[in-house]
Amino acid sequence: MKKALALCGGGSKGSYQMGVWKALNELGEKIDIVCGTSIGALNASMIAQDKYDECLDLWKKTRNDTILATPISIDENSLKKSFKNMKDLVPFLKNYLKDKGADITPFKKSIDYYIDEEKIINSPLDIGVVCVTFPGFKPHFVRLKEVKKEHIKSYILASASCFPLFPLCKIGNTNYIDGGYFDNLPIDFCLDLGAHEVIAVDLNFNITHKEYLNKPFIKYIYPSHDLGGFFNFDKDLIENNMILGYNDAMKKYGKYLGFRYTFYKEEDLSFIAQKFMIILANIFKDFRKAKIRSLYKEEINLYDILEKYTYRPLSYIEYYIRAVEELMEYLKFDYLQVYRLKDISFLLLKKVLEIKSNNIVFKENYDKQKTSLKKRDYLNKSKAEEILSYSFHTLNAGKILPSDFVLDVLAVNPYLVIYMILEMTWSDFDAEEEKNFGFTFEFTD
Repeated sequence: MKKALALCGGGSKGSYQMGVWKALNELGEKIDIVCGTSIGALNASMIAQDKYDECLDLWKKTRNDTILATPISIDENSLKKSFKNMKDLVPFLKNYLKDKGADITPFKKSIDYYIDEEKIINSPLDIGVVCVTFPGFKPHFVRLKEVKKEHIKSYILASASCFPLFPLCKIGNTNYIDGGYFDNLPIDFCLDLGAHEVIAVDLNFNITHKEYLNKPFIKYIYPSHDLGGFFNFDKDLIENNMILGYNDAMKKYGKYLGFRYTFYKEEDLSFIAQKFMIILANIFKDFRKAKIRSLYKEEINLYDILEKYTYRPLSYIEYYIRAVEELMEYLKFDYLQVYRLKDISFLLLKKVLEIKSNNIVFKENYDKQKTSLKKRDYLNKSKAEEILSYSFHTLNAGKILPSDFVLDVLAVNPYLVIYMILEMTWSDFDAEEEKNFGFTFEFTD
């Protein structure tokens, strides 16, 4: 049984793969094949040489001026500034026109320094890179052990030649450009090389190959947050992407919990997760039965909100975790940390209770509205922080939220209702309060 690693292209986003590589090392994963496209080809060649420390050093040193001889920022905001300040742009354009692409001499030197052809040839791993012919735009799948020794570095460069920014890469009589023009995540190439299982590492937040998600022979690792621009080599961004890659890989292997955030696996969440789902199901049921007109253009579905970013069926516990993540994101918690779920309710409540709001005035104004439609219109014009603060202060005082109020908020802002359901989940209801809501928490596993 052969196991392969497929590495996506994406320029500076490739730093994410360093975090995944660290996780795979800690997990003791053994691979037989590694295939990469573009920056994935460079990372793949470092993996084939077993050069983790050297590759980490390369990423920590990489900046625009280690790629381009005449550095220029490629992100949208920096490009706008460059075009406003032509004296900074002129040297880049002169070299670009002369070489029919940017002068990438520093990048070539990095490949020359870090790639050892003998180690590639003698590696226990089969290594493949993807590039595309130009102008024919035909894919070219290259097994580096099968090409001439003097062409190994050239094919790695060809795979990463993001035309038209980079110049064409000529090998023999053929010009090549970035393999991403055909397949930015070479899972198929891994299968062609005889892989029975593939660890696929995507760099795209919107997922490159959705058709391979949740397949038993594919462990698909993808970024839980956007990795930034493809040519943004900001030091902090690169380090953050490495942390994210590590956390996402560990979650995929079941060592951590979470989707958008990361949590330790330390406690039994069965009861609290089922309590959350019962409250959510009953509130959403009442909302649909009441046929309340939503202020949203689209139909409200609380389950859809929680299923976002998951790409698979969820358990009770995972629905609960997704709700916690939504509140954490709303309150701007750091998504790179690893949290303990047993502590997070306290941290979230503490942060919500710090919101400045006159809850008494807010509730009085809400009650003054004569009709349900006017009440919902008032809520729609209110700040989300006011609604959240009133709800959490009410529950924190040991009072239950009025059902009509909850349904009115659901018509206006379903995300806030998810946050309110969390606080209800963390609250202790007496039997009468449970009866008023129409449910009970007396259930068995």
